Amino acid sequence: MQDFFRELKNRKVIKLGIAYVVGAFVVMESADIVFPAIGLPETAITLFIGITGSIAAITAGEHYWTLGLSGIVMGMMGLFAYLLPKGKIKCYYFFFIIFGSIAIPGWMLAVWYIGGYLFGLAFLREIRKDAAHIQETLR
Repeated sequence: MQDFFRELKNRKVIKLGIAYVVGAFVVMESADIVFPAIGLPETAITLFIGITGSIAAITAGEHYWTLGLSGIVMGMMGLFAYLLPKGKIKCYYFFFIIFGSIAIPGWMLAVWYIGGYLFGLAFLREIRKDAAHIQETLR
């Protein structure tokens, strides 16, 4: 474990991570205060934060993994399930002309989302191989 932290320190991951978290906090809080005051919609905040994160990645001069929207959703689902284990999330559905909503416990959605992610990790290569084989067969 000490080797792991030593490697993180050598690669300056900890400093960059702290700077990124502090910078992201300042950008998000500033946008959350300023954008509604000047009449911009909520989607403008999301777009601004995404562009700012991309600029930060370019400025850093090094490639580093970004979280992405699906990672944020997964993290928030896990956090919700942990902090509010009996809490429910209202989910909307539609089937042709039938529309409705259902309240599902947060932990069930977290398990479903994480399970889908793990399934994708485990079988995505095989699915791509099968798809490539089918495409070659059709040519």
